[in-house]
Amino acid sequence: MSNQLYPSDMADREWEYIKGMIPAAKPGGRKRQTDMRLSLNAIFYLIRTGYQWRHLPREYPPRETVQGYFRTWRIAGVWERIHYQCATLYESRKGMSGNRPLPSSIDRASRPLIVVALSAAMTQVSESTGGKGIS
Repeated sequence: MSNQLYPSDMADREWEYIKGMIPAAKPGGRKRQTDMRLSLNAIFYLIRTGYQWRHLPREYPPRETVQGYFRTWRIAGVWERIHYQCATLYESRKGMSGNRPLPSSIDRASRPLIVVALSAAMTQVSESTGGKGIS
């Protein structure tokens, strides 16, 4: 059964691959109540559609929550790690060789959505702030 609300949402097998890369909740605080898959899907939705944060559909967690995770994960380097792992998996399945950190030479149309979305997220962060990230 698929949990996809929108075409930009991760497929079940993509979520299974990525969920282990999402940082655990901080120790000592309240138990995490936000669905991390929905938060990631919200970020991918915004990237894919080009909408603004304030136009995030109600099916996703509150925009402040999603924005907070996006920023925290950007600062911690989570996006780069996820992107690298997804690109490496994709390249290995396609029989590509080489040790490149980003799959920039892979045609966007042939890449899985998760790699496209992460590429777009990283590019958006770098270009919008001159490489300093979103604050």
